[in-house]
Amino acid sequence: MSKPYIVCPYCKSNLDYGESCDCQKVKIEPDRIPDAVTDRLARPLIQTVAKAFEDPAVRAEYRQWKAQRQNGTNARS
Repeated sequence: MSKPYIVCPYCKSNLDYGESCDCQKVKIEPDRIPDAVTDRLARPLIQTVAKAFEDPAVRAEYRQWKAQRQNGTNARS
């Protein structure tokens, strides 16, 4: 005798026994996000990075990384 189907508690789809529903999986299509929303979402990250670069140690490490990259090496010292 086969096992009974189950019902997704979120979308109420009928699922086979052991099957999982994908209704809760987030499907983000970046091309469909309006530029204004993308800018609003990115602003906190940009502000955080800008704040980090106010630290002289971070700026020095960045200059060192940039010099290494320009010289063709990517190793950290």
